[in-house]
Amino acid sequence: MKKSKSHHLIAYLILIFILLSGLFFFLNFQGVPRMQIEVAVITSVFYALWGIVHHLIDRDLHPKIVVEYILIGLIAVILIKGVLIH
Repeated sequence: MKKSKSHHLIAYLILIFILLSGLFFFLNFQGVPRMQIEVAVITSVFYALWGIVHHLIDRDLHPKIVVEYILIGLIAVILIKGVLIH
């Protein structure tokens, strides 16, 4: 099932909002690594949920896609934690 361009536009605007909100709070907690890591975790969870819901709506959700979104979020958190806690 092919979705309209407006469907994808709305979906990606939501993703941009999630990522920019995460960036805003991450920068807002500059100097407080524990809070920055928590922001990274929360942003990663919302990113993974966004991806899963997006593919669910498009009816092309597969277990591999779920694992991919979770792993990308996890890698991002690990990298951020590694940089902040050096």
